Amino acid sequence: MASRSRSAAAALLLAAALLGGATDGPAPAYPETRRDPLSETLFGESVADPYRWLEADLRGDPKVGAWARRQDAFTRTYLAGLPQRAWFERRLRALMDYERFGLPLKAGRRYFYTRSIGGMNQPQLFVRRGLSDKPRLLLDPNTWSADGTTALDTWKPSPNGRTLLYSVQDAGSDWRTLRMIDVVTGRALKEELRWVKFSSLA
Repeated sequence: MASRSRSAAAALLLAAALLGGATDGPAPAYPETRRDPLSETLFGESVADPYRWLEADLRGDPKVGAWARRQDAFTRTYLAGLPQRAWFERRLRALMDYERFGLPLKAGRRYFYTRSIGGMNQPQLFVRRGLSDKPRLLLDPNTWSADGTTALDTWKPSPNGRTLLYSVQDAGSDWRTLRMIDVVTGRALKEELRWVKFSSLA
């Protein structure tokens, strides 16, 4: 696994060296971003904040959503024109196509750990009862959204390992949703806590 990581790092360094020349020449024409004449006086100092409107959630604000789509289209067009991009994409995908495990956590007689294979968008969470039991898939974030952007953020089992509390991150948002699952039956519990920004699940 270490050799694969070193190979991936070497490929990235080589890509940076070879693609560095693509930034020479005139700067690309970036999409225009609106600047608002907004400023506040804080501790006696006037502080300009022209881009505060971009702090709105792009899923609920049409203007922020449109801005994000323009930026995404511009970036994809620019990256698609870089030399050898297709070769490096194939090489990096091949280097990352292996099975990966997270550190296990023991609660009661159960062991919990994450596992990812190849090009999975999100690692899955498995549980097994004792070291000799077969692993059982407990949570699969890859099925939570069509575009693969809903992720399992943090998780923590109860001391006896019968219940698991976990947080869900949607589309890279800073806000989390806390949910629980009955580990024994695999049944999701109805209790839910939304709009959580900072939590250690303690």
